[in-house]
Amino acid sequence: MKTIKKIEKWAEDRNFFGKDGATPEMQFKKLVEEVGELAKHLVRGQDVKDDIGDIAVVLIIMNRIYYGNREIETQPWFTFGDDVHSLFNNLMYRVGAIAAFLLEEAEEQGNQIDTMFTILSEIAELQNTTLGECIDVAYSNIKDRKGQWVNGAFIKASDIKIKEKPQKDGNKKTYVYEDIEVSASQRIVAWGMIRNICLERGLSAPLMSKIKCV
Repeated sequence: MKTIKKIEKWAEDRNFFGKDGATPEMQFKKLVEEVGELAKHLVRGQDVKDDIGDIAVVLIIMNRIYYGNREIETQPWFTFGDDVHSLFNNLMYRVGAIAAFLLEEAEEQGNQIDTMFTILSEIAELQNTTLGECIDVAYSNIKDRKGQWVNGAFIKASDIKIKEKPQKDGNKKTYVYEDIEVSASQRIVAWGMIRNICLERGLSAPLMSKIKCV
């Protein structure tokens, strides 16, 4: 799929594969988060194109982190369930296998990513779509996304909560940001990210000393 290459390039441009970029542990947490979103929307009978695509994006990045340029291969000769619920249960089993691999309690689990891609493809077909379409939807949502790395996690610019706070003279110029705690070594990176967002929103730039370190 051409979109897979685009996603790899997108991740590479945002330093997912570089120093201080993505870590296997943080990507696994992201995988669990996205699988949880899929479960929620399946239970509610809602559209899951974006959820399937988001899981695929995480798997694409994990595959690159673990195995370099190895291509993901689906397994169309297998079927992993007769309905959405059995397929989802099988998907969760593979998530557990990757967790065991991270805990060094299992042998290398390279084929789990291929298997999860296959299961996602089967779920997509039962939802009257294709895995390719789902990946395209996910990529269209992230392709222009900006952010920075904070403690091994890619923080979206849209996740930074900044509000205007009136000063004593009544001018709304003071910045307020929330939910950002960084290690001392990443303080400059976080400050630059917050400063740029503030300027985009017409707020005054923050002092680096105001960023909480942990």
